[in-house]
Amino acid sequence: MTVVDQVPQRIQVFSADRDEPIGLLAEVRLFRSGRRHLPYVTYTVAGALPEGCPRSAVCLAGGGSSGVLFGRLGELCAERGVLLRMLDLPGHTPDCLVDGEPGETPGRRWIRYLDYATRTGIIAEAVERSIQSSKSGRIGVVTHSAGFYDASHLSPGFRDAIERIFVLGAGLPGLRSMRSSYAAAADIESTSKQGLFDIIRTRSIETGQPEIHFGSESLRSTPVRILESYQGPEHYSLVLRLLRERSLGTAIWQGADVCSVGSAGDRIAPPERRAEGVERLEQLGARCEMLTIEGDLPHMFMAFERGARFVSDVICESAS
Repeated sequence: MTVVDQVPQRIQVFSADRDEPIGLLAEVRLFRSGRRHLPYVTYTVAGALPEGCPRSAVCLAGGGSSGVLFGRLGELCAERGVLLRMLDLPGHTPDCLVDGEPGETPGRRWIRYLDYATRTGIIAEAVERSIQSSKSGRIGVVTHSAGFYDASHLSPGFRDAIERIFVLGAGLPGLRSMRSSYAAAADIESTSKQGLFDIIRTRSIETGQPEIHFGSESLRSTPVRILESYQGPEHYSLVLRLLRERSLGTAIWQGADVCSVGSAGDRIAPPERRAEGVERLEQLGARCEMLTIEGDLPHMFMAFERGARFVSDVICESAS
């Protein structure tokens, strides 16, 4: 394991409906996978130091997304003493965000090397670092969308150190959930969709129009080109696993405390799909709570002020 930059870089990102930029510290690290060293990035809120935040949590973004989408949530949690470490897996960092030049940014090309062992290894490293920096030795895990799958494959050895797992905007993996996502996209896009053969052949699913994830223009104040840059053009690597319900990891959920949070306006993970996921986790031995944000906030609800405040209240009240 090698740290590329000993001094984290200061960057600015934006939430969906606020004009004020969010200041983050970005640390680029290398993970050894075979003969390659794959770059990944962790973000924390600028000025939020571990010694000032007695509690901490790791944030796992969805399939093609950057951890910066948790930025406003990170600010709100830091104000209440909870430090969020937001993770970009290799190939998930927006161009020109780190170091300012496309050639210096951990490139999108790295996503092709992101296999199961690499995903789980990097996430385990991030979880271990958060546990070590937490004054209590216990942390939370926050997932969004396909990040739910990544959390399900955490080692059972972390179980005692994880206070609560917050599952945002996610239902149970499987063909039915995938069809639900496609139905949501079909209402917005007029272009033809990938067929199942194309998905299997390329191991990827197109991210689709930004309205699917960030809602209509009336909800946003940040230009859609900026928000769109926080996602890759496709979901890659774990796609085939998301087509199978059996691919959901099981051991970490035994005795786990889980809170499922979503928006009533989320057409990718609507309340009925999330309820199926909660039911499955309870079957695996988890204690579950399901909360729904009323209104029309879209899939990336935690990038909106009302959604971020709702989720930060849930996280911080759990940590108090």
